[in-house]
Amino acid sequence: MRRLCKCEAVTRKGNGPPPHIHHREDETFYVVEGEVTVSVGDRTITATPGTMVFLPRGIPHTFAIESDQARMLVIVTPAGLEGWFKEFSVPAPAIALPPPAELSYSQIQEILAVATKFGLDFILPGK
Repeated sequence: MRRLCKCEAVTRKGNGPPPHIHHREDETFYVVEGEVTVSVGDRTITATPGTMVFLPRGIPHTFAIESDQARMLVIVTPAGLEGWFKEFSVPAPAIALPPPAELSYSQIQEILAVATKFGLDFILPGK
């Protein structure tokens, strides 16, 4: 069993997931560049470079990128959640953020269906 997964996330303003819960792992963000608003449980944290935020398993959380771009180190313990990201990954055509993309309804449905395989529940509006 792998004990942790570390990845680098580079993303742009307006990106971020809907509120969700990890049932199997804890997540930690370390902000390297930019500003990120993180909501965990009933707390909201403004994270700037040098800020580390711990997101314990079982607690609803989300984040929003407030600056034009942000770069974070993400540590997931234990490892395993990276498989969820690999399910939807495609090779990058360049070392740069791709243009913004809109997800279709069927893509969203696929994401939600695969999430349960990895112990991840999204908290959808009205639920």
